[in-house]
Amino acid sequence: MKKGTKETVVSNNGKGKKIALIAIIAIIVIAVIATIIYFVVKNNKEEEAQKAQNENSLIDMNNTENAEIIEGNKQNTSEALVQNKVYEGMTITGINLAVYDGVSSFTATVENTSDKDYEGGIVVLIFTNQDGSEYARLEASIPEVKKGESTYIDAGTTSDITNAYDFRIEKATAENTGLNADGSLAEGQENTEQDTVETPAETGNEGTTPATE
Repeated sequence: MKKGTKETVVSNNGKGKKIALIAIIAIIVIAVIATIIYFVVKNNKEEEAQKAQNENSLIDMNNTENAEIIEGNKQNTSEALVQNKVYEGMTITGINLAVYDGVSSFTATVENTSDKDYEGGIVVLIFTNQDGSEYARLEASIPEVKKGESTYIDAGTTSDITNAYDFRIEKATAENTGLNADGSLAEGQENTEQDTVETPAETGNEGTTPATE
Protein backbone atom coordinates (compact mmCIF):
# COMPACT_ATOMS: atom_id res chain seq x y z
CA MET A 1 0.00 0.00 0.00
CA LYS A 2 2.75 2.41 0.88
CA LYS A 3 4.78 1.36 -2.18
CA GLY A 4 1.89 2.08 -4.51
CA THR A 5 1.39 5.52 -3.00
CA LYS A 6 5.05 6.36 -3.48
CA GLU A 7 4.99 5.31 -7.13
CA THR A 8 1.87 7.43 -7.70
CA VAL A 9 3.54 10.49 -6.18
CA VAL A 10 6.64 10.00 -8.34
CA SER A 11 4.47 9.56 -11.42
CA ASN A 12 2.50 12.73 -10.65
CA ASN A 13 5.71 14.68 -10.11
CA GLY A 14 7.01 13.52 -13.51
CA LYS A 15 3.81 14.62 -15.24
CA GLY A 16 3.93 17.96 -13.42
CA LYS A 17 7.47 18.62 -14.62
CA LYS A 18 6.52 17.76 -18.19
CA ILE A 19 3.52 20.11 -18.05
CA ALA A 20 5.67 22.90 -16.58
CA LEU A 21 8.31 22.37 -19.28
CA ILE A 22 5.68 22.47 -22.02
CA ALA A 23 4.22 25.64 -20.51
CA ILE A 24 7.65 27.31 -20.41
CA ILE A 25 8.37 26.35 -24.02
CA ALA A 26 4.94 27.66 -25.07
CA ILE A 27 5.58 30.97 -23.30
CA ILE A 28 8.99 31.31 -24.98
CA VAL A 29 7.51 30.54 -28.42
CA ILE A 30 4.70 33.07 -27.89
CA ALA A 31 7.22 35.69 -26.73
CA VAL A 32 9.41 35.09 -29.80
CA ILE A 33 6.42 35.32 -32.16
CA ALA A 34 5.16 38.49 -30.44
CA THR A 35 8.64 40.06 -30.73
CA ILE A 36 8.86 39.21 -34.43
CA ILE A 37 5.40 40.65 -35.08
CA TYR A 38 6.29 43.82 -33.14
CA PHE A 39 9.43 44.49 -35.16
CA VAL A 40 7.73 43.66 -38.48
CA VAL A 41 4.90 46.09 -37.72
CA LYS A 42 7.38 48.72 -36.47
CA ASN A 43 9.55 48.43 -39.59
CA ASN A 44 6.50 48.66 -41.85
CA LYS A 45 5.34 51.82 -40.07
CA GLU A 46 8.81 53.36 -40.29
CA GLU A 47 9.05 52.52 -44.00
CA GLU A 48 5.62 54.01 -44.65
CA ALA A 49 6.51 57.14 -42.68
CA GLN A 50 9.83 57.48 -44.52
CA LYS A 51 8.08 56.99 -47.87
CA ALA A 52 5.49 59.65 -47.04
CA GLN A 53 8.24 62.00 -45.85
CA ASN A 54 10.22 61.50 -49.05
CA GLU A 55 7.16 62.15 -51.19
CA ASN A 56 6.42 65.43 -49.37
CA SER A 57 10.03 66.49 -48.89
CA LEU A 58 11.63 69.40 -50.74
CA ILE A 59 15.00 67.68 -50.57
CA ASP A 60 16.31 66.60 -53.97
CA MET A 61 18.25 63.42 -53.25
CA ASN A 62 19.12 63.07 -56.95
CA ASN A 63 21.04 66.36 -57.02
CA THR A 64 24.46 65.58 -55.60
CA GLU A 65 26.41 68.62 -56.81
CA ASN A 66 28.71 69.49 -53.89
CA ALA A 67 27.03 66.71 -51.92
CA GLU A 68 26.80 62.96 -51.49
CA ILE A 69 24.36 60.49 -49.97
CA ILE A 70 25.71 58.85 -46.83
CA GLU A 71 23.54 56.24 -45.07
CA GLY A 72 20.41 57.79 -46.52
CA ASN A 73 21.35 61.36 -45.51
CA LYS A 74 22.49 64.09 -47.89
CA GLN A 75 25.82 65.61 -46.85
CA ASN A 76 27.46 68.71 -48.30
CA THR A 77 31.03 67.94 -49.41
CA SER A 78 32.30 71.34 -50.61
CA GLU A 79 35.74 72.09 -49.18
CA ALA A 80 35.12 75.82 -49.59
CA LEU A 81 31.99 75.73 -47.44
CA VAL A 82 33.67 74.07 -44.44
CA GLN A 83 36.68 76.40 -44.39
CA ASN A 84 36.80 78.63 -41.28
CA LYS A 85 34.93 81.92 -41.61
CA VAL A 86 35.24 85.19 -39.67
CA TYR A 87 32.29 87.25 -38.41
CA GLU A 88 32.73 90.38 -36.27
CA GLY A 89 36.15 89.23 -35.15
CA MET A 90 34.88 85.77 -34.22
CA THR A 91 36.00 82.56 -35.93
CA ILE A 92 33.42 80.13 -37.31
CA THR A 93 34.71 76.53 -37.24
CA GLY A 94 33.37 72.98 -37.36
CA ILE A 95 30.97 73.87 -40.15
CA ASN A 96 28.55 71.16 -41.26
CA LEU A 97 25.65 71.25 -43.73
CA ALA A 98 23.56 68.11 -44.16
CA VAL A 99 20.02 66.77 -44.39
CA TYR A 100 18.57 64.85 -41.45
CA ASP A 101 14.97 63.62 -41.40
CA GLY A 102 14.02 65.82 -44.34
CA VAL A 103 15.52 69.02 -42.92
CA SER A 104 18.63 70.86 -44.14
CA SER A 105 20.66 71.42 -40.99
CA PHE A 106 23.52 73.92 -40.64
CA THR A 107 25.72 73.72 -37.56
CA ALA A 108 28.98 75.44 -36.61
CA THR A 109 31.06 76.51 -33.62
CA VAL A 110 31.55 80.22 -32.96
CA GLU A 111 34.81 81.03 -31.18
CA ASN A 112 35.02 84.59 -29.88
CA THR A 113 38.64 85.32 -30.72
CA SER A 114 38.02 89.07 -30.67
CA ASP A 115 38.96 91.41 -27.81
CA LYS A 116 35.37 92.14 -26.78
CA ASP A 117 32.19 90.32 -25.78
CA TYR A 118 29.56 89.61 -28.43
CA GLU A 119 26.03 90.55 -27.35
CA GLY A 120 24.30 88.04 -29.61
CA GLY A 121 21.98 88.66 -32.52
CA ILE A 122 20.34 87.53 -35.74
CA VAL A 123 22.53 86.83 -38.76
CA VAL A 124 21.92 85.81 -42.35
CA LEU A 125 23.77 82.85 -43.83
CA ILE A 126 24.08 83.55 -47.55
CA PHE A 127 24.94 80.40 -49.49
CA THR A 128 26.54 80.74 -52.91
CA ASN A 129 27.24 78.76 -56.06
CA GLN A 130 30.78 78.23 -57.33
CA ASP A 131 30.45 81.27 -59.60
CA GLY A 132 29.63 83.45 -56.59
CA SER A 133 25.93 83.84 -57.37
CA GLU A 134 23.49 83.50 -54.50
CA TYR A 135 22.11 80.00 -54.03
CA ALA A 136 20.02 80.35 -50.88
CA ARG A 137 19.88 82.20 -47.59
CA LEU A 138 18.97 81.22 -44.08
CA GLU A 139 18.49 83.25 -40.92
CA ALA A 140 20.08 82.07 -37.69
CA SER A 141 20.78 83.29 -34.19
CA ILE A 142 24.19 83.57 -32.57
CA PRO A 143 23.81 83.65 -28.77
CA GLU A 144 25.77 85.97 -26.52
CA VAL A 145 29.38 84.86 -26.23
CA LYS A 146 32.12 86.43 -24.14
CA LYS A 147 35.63 86.93 -25.48
CA GLY A 148 37.69 83.79 -25.26
CA GLU A 149 34.58 81.58 -25.10
CA SER A 150 32.58 79.60 -27.67
CA THR A 151 28.97 79.02 -28.67
CA TYR A 152 27.10 77.36 -31.54
CA ILE A 153 25.03 78.12 -34.61
CA ASP A 154 22.24 75.63 -35.22
CA ALA A 155 19.81 76.48 -38.02
CA GLY A 156 17.59 74.49 -40.33
CA THR A 157 15.07 74.68 -43.16
CA THR A 158 12.89 72.24 -45.08
CA SER A 159 14.30 73.71 -48.32
CA ASP A 160 17.21 71.90 -49.95
CA ILE A 161 20.29 74.08 -49.46
CA THR A 162 22.85 71.27 -49.27
CA ASN A 163 24.24 71.78 -52.78
CA ALA A 164 25.81 75.13 -51.86
CA TYR A 165 29.46 75.67 -52.76
CA ASP A 166 30.24 78.27 -50.09
CA PHE A 167 28.58 80.80 -47.76
CA ARG A 168 29.15 84.08 -45.98
CA ILE A 169 27.63 85.59 -42.85
CA GLU A 170 25.98 88.98 -42.71
CA LYS A 171 24.37 90.90 -39.89
CA ALA A 172 20.57 90.91 -40.13
CA THR A 173 19.27 94.23 -41.48
CA ALA A 174 16.03 95.60 -42.84
CA GLU A 175 17.50 95.24 -46.32
CA ASN A 176 18.41 91.55 -46.20
CA THR A 177 15.80 90.15 -43.81
CA GLY A 178 13.26 92.75 -42.69
CA LEU A 179 14.65 92.24 -39.19
CA ASN A 180 16.93 94.15 -36.88
CA ALA A 181 20.03 92.38 -35.56
CA ASP A 182 18.21 91.63 -32.29
CA GLY A 183 15.45 89.80 -34.17
CA SER A 184 12.81 92.53 -33.89
CA LEU A 185 10.92 93.76 -36.94
CA ALA A 186 12.55 96.65 -38.72
CA GLU A 187 10.63 99.90 -38.98
CA GLY A 188 8.00 99.68 -41.68
CA GLN A 189 7.86 95.88 -41.55
CA GLU A 190 5.12 95.65 -38.90
CA ASN A 191 2.29 96.46 -41.30
CA THR A 192 3.73 94.13 -43.91
CA GLU A 193 3.69 91.29 -41.41
CA GLN A 194 0.10 92.00 -40.41
CA ASP A 195 -1.13 92.20 -43.99
CA THR A 196 0.46 89.01 -45.25
CA VAL A 197 -1.52 85.76 -45.19
CA GLU A 198 1.35 83.48 -46.09
CA THR A 199 2.33 80.79 -43.62
CA PRO A 200 5.87 81.37 -42.28
CA ALA A 201 8.29 78.77 -43.50
CA GLU A 202 10.27 76.64 -41.08
CA THR A 203 13.74 78.03 -40.50
CA GLY A 204 16.66 77.78 -38.15
CA ASN A 205 16.70 78.79 -34.53
CA GLU A 206 14.91 82.11 -34.20
CA GLY A 207 15.14 82.72 -37.95
CA THR A 208 12.05 83.76 -39.87
CA THR A 209 12.93 83.73 -43.54
CA PRO A 210 13.15 80.51 -45.55
CA ALA A 211 16.06 79.72 -47.77
CA THR A 212 15.27 80.46 -51.38
CA GLU A 213 16.82 79.18 -54.50
